[in-house]
Amino acid sequence: DVGCGHGEVPIQLAPLCQWMVAYDRTTAYTEMARKTAVSQNLPNINIIRADSLPALLASPDLPPHIRQFDMIISRRGPLNWVEQVRMVAKTGTILFVLNPKESLLPVWNDRLPEPLRLANPRTYSRRQSVERRLGIAGLTLHSAWAFDVPEYFATPQDLYVKLSWGYTADEVPSFTAVSSILTQIFAEYADKQGLAVPHGRFMWQAVVD
Repeated sequence: DVGCGHGEVPIQLAPLCQWMVAYDRTTAYTEMARKTAVSQNLPNINIIRADSLPALLASPDLPPHIRQFDMIISRRGPLNWVEQVRMVAKTGTILFVLNPKESLLPVWNDRLPEPLRLANPRTYSRRQSVERRLGIAGLTLHSAWAFDVPEYFATPQDLYVKLSWGYTADEVPSFTAVSSILTQIFAEYADKQGLAVPHGRFMWQAVVD
C-alpha cells in the first residue's frame, strides 16, 4: 500500500494476504499503524517509513525476501511512484488506485465570502495525469471509473468548521458574521442527510506486462 497513512486499509487487507507491505512518509502515521497491527496480531504486515519506492527497497524494515509484489494499491496517495513501479513489479502485477479528481463546485459556492469558498477545480484532468505517468513506466490504463462522493454536513456550524479549517481567526469571517448566509444555503439546498459537498474520485487499474 503506497501512502498508507495510519494503516486503515492495509490492516483490513492483511488477513487476506500472505504478506502485506505498506509505507508512508509521515513517521507519526507509520508508528500509529504499527501499533494497530501489533494490537490486532498481524505478523504478516510490515509498516515502513519511506517516501519513495527506492527508499522502501533500501529500508532495513523490508524483509529481504520481498522485492516484488502481486498487487500494489494506493488510496488517496501520490502518483510519483507510478513511474518507478517496475522496480517492485513483475509480469501480472496489478495496480489498483483511488485518487482525488476534479469535481464541479456546488451551485451555492459563489454565495460564500472569500476565503470560505471552495477552491476552483483543477484545470488538468486526473485521468490524463495518470496516463502520462503510466506511459513513462511503459504501461497503459486497463480500466477506470470516475465518480463523485458526497460529504454531508448536518448543520451550518459543521459546514463552517469545514470551510474555515486551516485558517486563523483573523483570516476568515466569524461564524456569527456568515451564519445567515449559511443558514439560507441550508434552507435551499440541504436534504434529510444534510448539505452535500461533492468530492471527485478517480479509481483506476493497470496491469504490468
